[in-house]
Amino acid sequence: MTKCSHAGEVPEKILDILEKIGHIDSNQELPIPNSMKKAYCGVALDCTAKYLAGDPNTYAKYLEAVDRIWRGRIQDLEKSKASDLVCEQLRNRRLQVEAAATGDKEVIRCLTEMNTRGRAILSLKHYLLEAFGSMKSPVLEEACLKLGKYSK
Repeated sequence: MTKCSHAGEVPEKILDILEKIGHIDSNQELPIPNSMKKAYCGVALDCTAKYLAGDPNTYAKYLEAVDRIWRGRIQDLEKSKASDLVCEQLRNRRLQVEAAATGDKEVIRCLTEMNTRGRAILSLKHYLLEAFGSMKSPVLEEACLKLGKYSK
């Protein structure tokens, strides 16, 4: 796993966090929101496609990321059927990522021209806004509201 070294970089660690949240939600029988599925897909794509742009020597890192993210963690999620994070968009992106791994120049061009980082950040923002909006107020805040000693 790579560490975040540049401002605005989307670290792979976010995939771990989203998987853990998805697991907690599933255990509580809560549905996985589409915004979370899109965020997971966006982060996975950016953590892979970022190695296609620029220096041709980073192609080996791209292949490592494909193995680690798509053939590792995402394939494991698909096989286990234990996560609702796997969706049609993720499956479609996987086809693109695999095509680029085989050297498909058109797919590589498409992925390098796509603003994967911007899309990942926007999808994360959308998910977080939705998640925070659906959260209930903390117990203490609720108690204060009932006593009339707190106003939002």
